[in-house]
Amino acid sequence: MIVFFDDPGDGVRVTADTITTGGRSWPLGELGTPRTTRPPLPRALPRLVSLSLLAAFAVPVAWIAAGARAAAVVLCAAVVLLAAALLVARRPRAWELWADHRGAAVKIFSTTDPGRYGRVARALVRASDWRVLADDGPGPVDDDHVDLDRRLAQDCDRGTPRPGRDQVT
Repeated sequence: MIVFFDDPGDGVRVTADTITTGGRSWPLGELGTPRTTRPPLPRALPRLVSLSLLAAFAVPVAWIAAGARAAAVVLCAAVVLLAAALLVARRPRAWELWADHRGAAVKIFSTTDPGRYGRVARALVRASDWRVLADDGPGPVDDDHVDLDRRLAQDCDRGTPRPGRDQVT
């Protein structure tokens, strides 16, 4: 069995036949239309930003109309609202890998680390490519093909371009 990605600590493993995450396994042959999604920003964020900007613009008006004490209250409100907006926006958004499995969309993998997501997604692409090459080859896959694929996977992990696939002409 060829393993394209394996992280036993997190339970993520991509092989030539399956992808396993979170204790669930999906056969690659049954997965269709893999795609990346990112959950939307929280719905409260635009409201918090709008309210903090409104409060910030109200400071000069309050200063002129009611004096320093009213302006200080409005300024404190603006600072609190802006801090809340920054905290909401700072929460890292997840990178999610979805695919169709037996007619239903399933979330296969999710992380907040874009580098980790990229490694898993690349491993899934390599495994899918390997399956296509193995299925379309002239005959059964022999050890030479497997060794070549291992070298290609290692080159991809090192960032070495693969001839005809990663090179821009």
